[in-house]
Amino acid sequence: MNAAAAAQRDVEMPFLSQNIAGLRTPKIDSPTILRGTSERGITLLDENISLRKTSEDFEEAADTIIKLAEIERSMELIGLDVKTTRRKVGILEHVIIPKMEETIKYLAMKFEEREREEKIRLKRTKQVLLKHRKN
Repeated sequence: MNAAAAAQRDVEMPFLSQNIAGLRTPKIDSPTILRGTSERGITLLDENISLRKTSEDFEEAADTIIKLAEIERSMELIGLDVKTTRRKVGILEHVIIPKMEETIKYLAMKFEEREREEKIRLKRTKQVLLKHRKN
């Protein structure tokens, strides 16, 4: 019981962020949780080898859990960003680009029509001018 009470301590972990491909992901700046025997509050006389080993294993596991939590959250955020990007790409491929292509075809058709009308108008104007010159 003495060892368990002595082993309690608060660990401060500042949460930072890092930039991965333009996405802000968490970065936990965790100090190493591993401690020496004296920091655990256990004297060499009180210490049992299995207690020390268990304590070290726990500290390593806690350190690994912190790193895994950072990686897991980063992967979640990256996954959400990929999902959002897929949606945007889908909208572009299936909605916006086809509409733009349709608009381009329509405008090309209108420009061709105007060009034909302009040619006809010029021919008529030329005919009228030739008629007036002959008279």
